[in-house]
Amino acid sequence: MLLILIHELGHFIAAKRSGVKVEEFGIGIPPKVIKLWTDKDGTDYTLNLIPL
Repeated sequence: MLLILIHELGHFIAAKRSGVKVEEFGIGIPPKVIKLWTDKDGTDYTLNLIPL
């Protein structure tokens, strides 16, 4: 699971630095259980039901 998180975080950082609007960054497979926070750019950070 940690390797997947690191891999996906790389996509997330590359998108943000390239100016792509990222609507959500979630840990796990939806459905969403809880929204942890929203950053100043409007990205929702979520925890999803199925941890992968």
